[in-house]
Amino acid sequence: VKLPYSFLITLSIISVLFSACLKGTDPVEEEMKRLAEFLKINGITEDPKPSGLYYLELTEGDSLTPVAGDTVGINFVQSNIQGYVSNTNIEEKAKEYNLWDPSFTYEPLRFKLGDSTMIAGINEGVLYMKFGGDANLIIPSSLAFENYETLLVYIELVEVKKSE
Repeated sequence: VKLPYSFLITLSIISVLFSACLKGTDPVEEEMKRLAEFLKINGITEDPKPSGLYYLELTEGDSLTPVAGDTVGINFVQSNIQGYVSNTNIEEKAKEYNLWDPSFTYEPLRFKLGDSTMIAGINEGVLYMKFGGDANLIIPSSLAFENYETLLVYIELVEVKKSE
């Protein structure tokens, strides 16, 4: 049975909040503890950006850097810090992680950079990139879904259309 993505997100939020209530702990503090442990285990020593985003560049790309207002296209793989892959627009990865949907068109996700409908951490991360580059983003929930779950997002910047 394949459950809708929105249901899984809602269930995740409820479980995290319920767990925090039972423990009598602050869910933000718990998220930061899990993030610190993840960074330590994975040997990540880079400092976060002022917003809290961790930008880990893998390939620099060429000289074309997008700015707010440009339309960009990205390929991505999204997971949580426990390694559960929840979303991707890369067909091979969708098949690898048992997310493949024959009704979905696997193509770059296009959006206007700075658009409030996009996850804030992705908007910010793409601003650091150059066309053709790829990076890993570690996005605290304050820059994502605010569900006290840090996101890991691998991004390839595959399109940049300059605004006019």
